[in-house]
Amino acid sequence: MAKQSSPSTRSLTALSEIQSNPDIWYRVQVLLHDLSNVGNDIHSEKRLSATTNELYISKPYFTEAEATQILSALVEPTDRSEESIIPSPSILTATIQDTIHQSLVNFFDKRKAS
Repeated sequence: MAKQSSPSTRSLTALSEIQSNPDIWYRVQVLLHDLSNVGNDIHSEKRLSATTNELYISKPYFTEAEATQILSALVEPTDRSEESIIPSPSILTATIQDTIHQSLVNFFDKRKAS
């Protein structure tokens, strides 16, 4: 009998795997462009307004499956400063969604309050 993989043991996607998919990575770049130009470009504003995810990682940029894959992708450690020579295990296992939330916690708190 074949062993079924549980969510905790199945293969997880790393950010580098998403970057290696030119179609998805292009749409990530479009999203980043739109976020940077929302005040200057009506098309950017319209696309961002059409999203359904608080992090904007949804249609019209990505399918539901792609959004799930992106949000659950593991972020590879990039901080190589002297203070963090040995990365903590939590950094190695953080998803993109968790990393964005941790980075923008004050912004999201203010947004919820308004």
